[in-house]
Amino acid sequence: MDVLRRRPLLAASLVALSFQAATNASLLLCILLLQDVQHESALHTGLAFAPMNLSISIASVFAAHLLRRVAPALLMGAGLALIGMANLLLIRVELDSSYRQVLLPSLLLIGVGIGTAAVAATATATAAVPQQDRGLAGGLVNTAGELGFALGLGLFVSIATMRTQTLSASGTAEGASILGGYRAAFVSAAIFSAASMIGALSILGRSERRSLIHGDDD
Repeated sequence: MDVLRRRPLLAASLVALSFQAATNASLLLCILLLQDVQHESALHTGLAFAPMNLSISIASVFAAHLLRRVAPALLMGAGLALIGMANLLLIRVELDSSYRQVLLPSLLLIGVGIGTAAVAATATATAAVPQQDRGLAGGLVNTAGELGFALGLGLFVSIATMRTQTLSASGTAEGASILGGYRAAFVSAAIFSAASMIGALSILGRSERRSLIHGDDD
């Protein structure tokens, strides 16, 4: 199908895959930190993620308004950049890390990054195809996001596990080994976000970005 060869749709799908992959594994590790390491209750852990969900909603609304003046490509790049920064901030995590000082700033950045990237990716995909194909384009972006969810969990949790096992085998204390695994996963997710941002913008190319800036709906 011709729609599948649209470069903006491919770029938007890559962004959807990437922000899901680079966030879900990190969020799972944050949950494990709170519950298994810091022994927080399930209720407390769930509430700890409420600010992130709120920031996703707020960022989505602002991103929708920004699309009237800013190229979707720039917003997609900004969203992935924020997610990468959030993962890098999570490297500071310790066994007794303060939620407000370490986890909360990263969770807020992840929320803003997801909200911004998701709205921009959907706008990019639907603007790249004819009216009758916009449902298909949106479905492809959502499917890419689901693939990213599975990819992120499989890849980055595996990295964390392997790093933890390596450190444990070398005689490192259990707590330090766990943190070493978490940090390896966070760094990997940040690198993945940066590489995906560069890849998506490269796929779009200069001419595609220019057409999106001027609101070409095809």
